Amino acid sequence: MLGKASEIKVTHISADYIRFQDHIDSWKNSFLDVEIIDIKFSAVSDPGNEERVHALIIYKEAKQ
Repeated sequence: MLGKASEIKVTHISADYIRFQDHIDSWKNSFLDVEIIDIKFSAVSDPGNEERVHALIIYKEAKQ
């Protein structure tokens, strides 16, 4: 069982392709005591704009 709905949290990270990994690493370094349940990735390319990469991180905080 994953846990109660009140224990499950999500965050959304969006960045251009070049800086995306830096944003993911920064989030992971800021949230050391979490259990990542799943990460959903998507990428969008819009004519005339740079490509954007998105991650939806589903996690829960570690029990103290």
